[in-house]
Amino acid sequence: MSSSSLSSSSSEESPSVAAAACATSDRWVKLLPRWQNTKLSNNKNGYRLRIEVSDYCNIEPEIFRYFRKVTNGTPEDICTGVCSWADMVHWPINEPRDGDTPPTYRLSYMDAVFPTRLVAESVWAVFQEEVNALVAAANLDATIVTDTEATLSGTL
Repeated sequence: MSSSSLSSSSSEESPSVAAAACATSDRWVKLLPRWQNTKLSNNKNGYRLRIEVSDYCNIEPEIFRYFRKVTNGTPEDICTGVCSWADMVHWPINEPRDGDTPPTYRLSYMDAVFPTRLVAESVWAVFQEEVNALVAAANLDATIVTDTEATLSGTL
């Protein structure tokens, strides 16, 4: 199924408007949800939700944490949530590093099928809260606080 078959509930801003808004030192992320209009009737019955980072400022857009599960030699990539600020530094983008256990990486979107539209809407609400917490943590980390100056003379 292509993402073009998913509906959008939001309009997109022109890149020049968004670029002008990124002139601040704060970080921010815009999310664009795309919903499956009808219940899927294949081997994964349910409602599909895809959340994309549609715009961002002073933060990498790959904020969704994925785990690669391999069963009988077949890899399956599962979105396990929104990254923490530490995850943003630690996990690689697009593919897990060789030897990482668990094999974890980051993408700029999440795409999953849920048993009901209500569950999909609940996940959308929780992901908004988690992304907001991530951006708040990133903004706090960017704040430098002056502490007490230390004078060291080299004597022991």
